[in-house]
Amino acid sequence: MIAKEEKLVNPNSYRNIIVISCSTLLFMQIFALCSWLDYHVSLYNLCLACFGFLLLLIGNFMPRFKKGMPLAIYNPWTMSNPKIWRKTHRFGGYVWLISGLATIFMILVPKDYNLWLVLLFFILCLLLPNIYAYFYHRYLIKRKKDA
Repeated sequence: MIAKEEKLVNPNSYRNIIVISCSTLLFMQIFALCSWLDYHVSLYNLCLACFGFLLLLIGNFMPRFKKGMPLAIYNPWTMSNPKIWRKTHRFGGYVWLISGLATIFMILVPKDYNLWLVLLFFILCLLLPNIYAYFYHRYLIKRKKDA
């Protein structure tokens, strides 16, 4: 009897991310069109809100990512242990959620500062889960040596 292979990609999560990403880009294009037709819409603030919403949604789906997902966190530490994979993506989900909320609230900050802060939030989204995975991997190794 041949054992069933585990699905590497959850098709529902992947499809939801694609639909949400495309919907967000379509929403941004509609408001760009409104702006070009002389409706009073702050396109800059709208793009910030859409980007923040996209970060929020990716953060919401991140704890459910399986290996093989395009937005998952791949590094040697997450690939070495399923527990590290699970914990890192859960932590990464929180980081992306907080960054998404902060990006949405950047609409209230003057334009001189908010672009740099949004860029800082996005860099933190990329760095913090990887740093967490590294230190959690080291913690597990140390705990294994002590036992």
